[in-house]
Amino acid sequence: MNDNDLNRLADRVIEKMASRLAGTQPAEPADSGGPRLMNVAAAAVYMGRSTSAIQHLVKRGSLPVVKLDNKIQIDKRALDKLIAESTQ
Repeated sequence: MNDNDLNRLADRVIEKMASRLAGTQPAEPADSGGPRLMNVAAAAVYMGRSTSAIQHLVKRGSLPVVKLDNKIQIDKRALDKLIAESTQ
């Protein structure tokens, strides 16, 4: 993950947090142009959580994973869905 990827990810997190604070959610998540699949560390940054919190969500089955080449990847859409379902 390079600086541009991290900047796009940070911008996306800021947009989501601003939407939550304003009490609105976009009808459909905007495509940040970054990769759709990410590792646990990138998912943690995207969600604003720790890596252990993401691992806990995976272990309890709340967050599905994609296994490619013996590596666990997390689909950005699964993260967006988890956010939408958790929004009260």
